[in-house]
Amino acid sequence: MMLGLFAVFKTAVATAEAASMDLEGALISRVPSGRRRRQEFLEAAGPTLLVLTFLEDSLRVVQQWEGQMAFMQSTMHLGYYLGATLLFLSMLVQTVGSLVVLHAALVPSAKLGLAKRATWSLLAFTIVQPFMYGELTMVGKG
Repeated sequence: MMLGLFAVFKTAVATAEAASMDLEGALISRVPSGRRRRQEFLEAAGPTLLVLTFLEDSLRVVQQWEGQMAFMQSTMHLGYYLGATLLFLSMLVQTVGSLVVLHAALVPSAKLGLAKRATWSLLAFTIVQPFMYGELTMVGKG
């Protein structure tokens, strides 16, 4: 970070000397381009990190299958087959949805309709997941 600020300062000094500008004006003229680059980076990194979160969660389901199944059976009181089906579907939706969204972001000719459906499936999973893991319960359940 300090090296980056030093480089901006050094460039500003050179610019000010070359254009006979004051140092403050040269520094201010450099700020927007830095903001633009940061904004472009965040616009790309934000959605990518969000999609990678879904991929990480699906890999965690696979790596901790026994613990996830034990939770589904003992805490959520689901049978073996229902618990396994829910875990498998969660892993499938998150993996396929994330890969489709990443593919659409990386390949300009990708079908956007498929990416849109994948995005909706990830959103739907986000809504269903708290109920699946017992983080939310039905109101009035007693």
